[in-house]
Amino acid sequence: MAEIEKQSAVFLDRIVEASSQSVIARYEQRITELERESLVLAEKLDAKAAPRKRFAEVFELALAAISNPCSVWESGSLARRHTLLKAAFEDRLTYCRNEGFRTP
Repeated sequence: MAEIEKQSAVFLDRIVEASSQSVIARYEQRITELERESLVLAEKLDAKAAPRKRFAEVFELALAAISNPCSVWESGSLARRHTLLKAAFEDRLTYCRNEGFRTP
């Protein structure tokens, strides 16, 4: 956005120095385009800055999952199962081909 503002200032300075109406019109058109780009970037920044969910909602969902991990495991997708394992265990689980998962 700072680069766009810098370019706009350059074009405004050039308008003052220009004498041809067609050149001035082209500079004004370019300034309008830069202002549109600036507005689009501002909207994108606002969309990214806004939190998707409130902390309280996320905290309640996390507590519900930790309080009853069996239901999440049975009804969840593979991604949810991986997330549950990451939350429950500090390190990767040790697995043996012959005996299955090992005790920590």
